[in-house]
Amino acid sequence: MRSTKPLLTLPIALILAACGGPQVASVSGGECKAFKRAAQEVCGITVQDQQIMDYYVETGVSACRWARPQPRTPSCQDLRDEIAQLRAKPGVPAPIVVKKKPGLIKRTLNRL
Repeated sequence: MRSTKPLLTLPIALILAACGGPQVASVSGGECKAFKRAAQEVCGITVQDQQIMDYYVETGVSACRWARPQPRTPSCQDLRDEIAQLRAKPGVPAPIVVKKKPGLIKRTLNRL
């Protein structure tokens, strides 16, 4: 007669061994290593961009104990003004050059 204890014991031992290991961390040594601290103030072009960037910087300052970024030179407002001036300038459109495709007979003769 055959014993069923080894057959039942092995799967149960494997399941318990898999559950008993150390918890997996997302980043070795903490999650703050996954992100780079901004050394200078980050500028967004729109108000929504700036709000998102401010949110992430403030999260890093409070959660990861980062130092606050240094002010940017030129300031963010100066950069936004310069972008607005460049957008307001009328650009000279590039001329569109359409090269006419040779006819079927010329293409066939060129292949020969």
